[in-house]
Amino acid sequence: MASSPSFAQVVPTEMDGSTVQAPGLSTGPQGRRYYPELDGLRGMSVMLVVIGHLAQFVLRSGAWGGSLAAMGVMIFFILSGFLITDLLCHEHAETGTVRLGAFYVRRIRRLMPAFLVFVLFLALFIQMGWVTDVPWSSMAASLVHLRNVFGRGDTNAHLWSLSMEEQFYAVWPLLFLLAGPRKALVASLVGVLGVSLVRGGMIALNVLDYNRGIYYLRPWFRFDSLLLGCLLALAWNGGERSRRLVQKLVAWCSPGVCLVALTLWSVYAEMTAMKPVFLLVQGLLAAALVAGCALGGTHAWLRLRSLRFLGLISYSLYLWQQPFLTTRTPDWGPLREAPLCVVMAFAAALASYYWVEKPFRVAHPQKATAESVTPGPQAAT
Repeated sequence: MASSPSFAQVVPTEMDGSTVQAPGLSTGPQGRRYYPELDGLRGMSVMLVVIGHLAQFVLRSGAWGGSLAAMGVMIFFILSGFLITDLLCHEHAETGTVRLGAFYVRRIRRLMPAFLVFVLFLALFIQMGWVTDVPWSSMAASLVHLRNVFGRGDTNAHLWSLSMEEQFYAVWPLLFLLAGPRKALVASLVGVLGVSLVRGGMIALNVLDYNRGIYYLRPWFRFDSLLLGCLLALAWNGGERSRRLVQKLVAWCSPGVCLVALTLWSVYAEMTAMKPVFLLVQGLLAAALVAGCALGGTHAWLRLRSLRFLGLISYSLYLWQQPFLTTRTPDWGPLREAPLCVVMAFAAALASYYWVEKPFRVAHPQKATAESVTPGPQAAT
């Protein structure tokens, strides 16, 4: 990973650590920068998932672990919408269009190898009786990216966020291309307000059982989490007025303060009267955190080599932490007990990154423009 910016610097994607030959976020209409802070933020987010799942499922330390993991999910969703939309904006500004076919080919190349290897091993584990909580119908739902709507089982429950993102990006680049950046900004704002109002109203009226996770999983109740990141990128790349609004936001967004506020809200607010607005406020705080990290200058703690390396392997770590940290039966002995469960998750993630992800990630880097972004990890459901 490069440690200093340059005009033609490769730009990291949101989750998998892959890089693209494309402009990053800019300080001017034609400026290009690389933000190491987002590597660090990605690494911090995946550790929220690992620590949260370890606390909740292995150490059984309470529900706060699940809250931390869900907080990591929200940060990843914001990062995803933010970075992909920023790259779409730059490609559109430079070429007048977005090459949709190339976008989806790159996205498949980035996401599918590690995903399919994980699913293949999971199928093998099911066949051998090492995984017993995932029916084949749930495997099918994962393969067609409907795990956030159908399926059951802890061992593949984390694939719901990959489903969420694939559903979103099936339509968002096309909408962006047809509408253009300015109308896409309005559409994203309307989408955030509409989804959050419908979700909040239904929660307040107790229309559906909140504890079933429907409001957390279903795309029609969660697309606003991705749209918030899109909105931030569109505002930053928009006209002078919207850019000034983002600059004012960044001036108030100390990453440390945002991180503390986001953590406190995530851990304590959901089971209070704030439940109808919980996800919206969590998303706004996460967006403020991303804005402060990406646009608010240098933050040494997010540039730590170890944190950025975690960001690099975060997609594979996200995939492989689940069977070791969240699933309790059947008994795998010490492989599902601390600390070996964490060691095994990291070992599998490193193997996946170096032997599966990386060979595809570096293939034909010169062809990349608006790059794909991988989904973030999330709490088990």
